[in-house]
Amino acid sequence: MQPEISKTLFKELDKIITSYPDGIVKNVKSPLRGTAFFPGGYGTYLENNTVPSPKPRIMILGQDYDNEHNYEKLYNTVHQSEVQGSNRTWNFLLNRILHEKINPADCFFTNAIMGLRTADSKNNGRSKSFLKQNEMFLNENIVFFKKQLEIVQPKLIIGLGANVPGFIGKCFDIKDLSKIKSFKELDKTDFRGIKSVPNHEINIIFLTHPCMYDANVKNRKDVDEMKLIKEGLASINYTFQK
Repeated sequence: MQPEISKTLFKELDKIITSYPDGIVKNVKSPLRGTAFFPGGYGTYLENNTVPSPKPRIMILGQDYDNEHNYEKLYNTVHQSEVQGSNRTWNFLLNRILHEKINPADCFFTNAIMGLRTADSKNNGRSKSFLKQNEMFLNENIVFFKKQLEIVQPKLIIGLGANVPGFIGKCFDIKDLSKIKSFKELDKTDFRGIKSVPNHEINIIFLTHPCMYDANVKNRKDVDEMKLIKEGLASINYTFQK
């Protein structure tokens, strides 16, 4: 069954985002039935008959979904679940972040940029939405992200990867943050730890992307990400409950 939050978001998505540029397409079919980040799937954890919370307190935020090739490959499986394969992001989330820290039913898993990268194009690195010629599309995603916050109403955002901070900066007109392209740059700002989202009762932390996590996390100076997660959860008085 499609979660109500997701149903509402898909309706708003079609209204708000229309200017898909070269290199990015709207989802080619329907959302994946199993566990998958929005908009590839419903954005909720659907394994082992888990019932997602109607008001998820935590938003796990990536940059964008994937490419058409990987989406189609998963679509043609029986389970249509990112968790069932060897997905690096989910392996990291389940074993390092959610394990005994966060109940996945309390999370909404989504992205800043909507759509899929075309064909079998590179599925990591900076999204083409940030190119100057795609400003209209980026602005539509900013509007839609604010709609996501309005509908989901999370208390904590856990941003994944070095491209999410810049997007958040553009969303809320935070000049120092909007130009960030690396964690080296981020860790020179106040956003290296827990910060509140301007004009919202939401806290946010930024983590190294799960892909090549162990190789890249050591580049963060004096930032213990596992400790940062605990502090982020404490900031919203979150207690793990199965």
